[in-house]
Amino acid sequence: MDGYYNHTLIPAVLPDEGLDNSVSNSTGNITCYYKNDVYAAKETGSMTEQDWEILFWKLSFLVLFEHFMLMVAFLVEWGINDRPWSLTLKLKRRRYMQSKHLKEHL
Repeated sequence: MDGYYNHTLIPAVLPDEGLDNSVSNSTGNITCYYKNDVYAAKETGSMTEQDWEILFWKLSFLVLFEHFMLMVAFLVEWGINDRPWSLTLKLKRRRYMQSKHLKEHL
């Protein structure tokens, strides 16, 4: 990872026009580095192969994480009953009594 941070920055060479000489280099220009917010090559403005690969892995992580969270939500929803056990027993008893009543009167 040595030099990785500097690799992600884009250099901008500015002419030294009346600025303090302590910040300029030997050619008389000032080199400033700024963060590359948009994936683009420094020269052409198009994305490099490395930029595409980084974007691919970021999107892959996003999709996999989203599907993992959906699976966890589904398992939690499936595992937790919406009805208390006492209500389930009452509904089963009512269904049994209705079927018994129908059998007696038909």
